[in-house]
Formats: sequence, C-alpha cells, structure tokens
Amino acid sequence: MKHLAILGSAVATVALLVGIAVPARADFGSGTLGNWPAMSHGSVGNWSTADVGLIGDSITARCYRSFATLVAGRGRTLAINYWSGRPTAPTVDWLLAQPRTPRVLLVQSGSNDIFDPRPVSAQVVRLKAGLPSGTRLLWSDVQVARTRYAPAVQLADQRNSMWVNNQLRENLSKSQLIPWSWWFASNPSRIPYYLQDGVHPWSAAGTGHGNGCTFWASAMMSAAASAIG
Repeated sequence: MKHLAILGSAVATVALLVGIAVPARADFGSGTLGNWPAMSHGSVGNWSTADVGLIGDSITARCYRSFATLVAGRGRTLAINYWSGRPTAPTVDWLLAQPRTPRVLLVQSGSNDIFDPRPVSAQVVRLKAGLPSGTRLLWSDVQVARTRYAPAVQLADQRNSMWVNNQLRENLSKSQLIPWSWWFASNPSRIPYYLQDGVHPWSAAGTGHGNGCTFWASAMMSAAASAIG
C-alpha cells in the first residue's frame, strides 16, 4: 500500500538521522493500548439538535471548552462526546449508533491508534459509508511523540502517527482534513510550547509555555470555519 512505502522511506531517513536502527513493522514500537474503557468519558450538549458535533479522545476531553467558545461565537450549537484512550474503531461505533448526526461532524481520533495503526483506513471508510447524506465530515490528523518515554519510543510514536495520517489522507479529501500535525511539523518548537507531553495541549498558559487548548481550538476552527458557517 502507498502509505507503507512512504512510511518505510521516512523511517529509514529518521533512523539515519538519529543513528539507530528502527524496524518498520514488528510490534510498532509504541507499546500497547491501555484499558481505555475504564478511562474518563462523557458527552456534553444534545447530539439530536446540535449544529456541530465533536467527538474525540483525551485531547478533546481536555480542550473541548476552548472549541465550544469559538463555536458559540459563531452562533452555532455544539455537542461533544469524549473518551480518553479511545481508538478509532469504537469511536466510529459510537457515531454510527446515534439516531442523528449534526450537519458538521469533527472527528479527533487516531492518537490511540499508534499502538496498532492498521485498522484506521477501514474505520474511515466505514464511517463515511454510514453517515447521512449531506453530513460534512472533517477529521483531525495526529501528532504523538510522548516525551516521557525513551527516544526510541518517541521515534516509534512519530512513525506510527505518520502511518495513521497517511491512511487519513488516502481516504479523505484535503478539505476534510484538519492538519493538526502540520502546525508542529512546520515549526517543531511549538511541540514543547503548546504540548505538555508531546501529545496533550497545555490546558492553560504558564512559565515557558502557551495555552495549548486555545491553540488547538484555533487550529480546529481554522479548518472547520467554512463548514460551520
């Protein structure tokens, strides 16, 4: 597949730069997914009446209030579903089980698929096929490089993030992608400034770092504004 070819080339390049050998497949190198069903989760707003729906994992759980402020400023209503640690397959399960989907749907999912990126394409295809006609789907790509782990794991996180993102690019148009990862690839100094641990945005500004949730909400809105209206 195309994303595997791109992935292999990128891994080889990064491995040369850091001077270590990194397997392109094997156990994917990021570890294993934890017991996500036991993690914090919830819904806010009414999915049956909202103009905009946002579904995501711990990033959404931490930062949805910042995005809600921007949506309210446009005179639109927002419904949120968040579940820390949740990968993409059960995210799609939840969405397809709803009796109604808001006309604009933002999906922030994929960060927890770095532990096994293989199912992402199938889940995007499944969601697209199951959404009502006229739903505007937008999907945020991922940026994961967990700084609390050793460099080899951080490298695997980056590699697997790329694998997830390539699958999103293969199955969604450019106008449907929210390029979260681009904001960091274009300026790597933003990673420690806006991300507390290489994944989750800082919830407020502090000494030496900015308000990552505000940054995340602005990035989401910059891609979704035309759809939201």
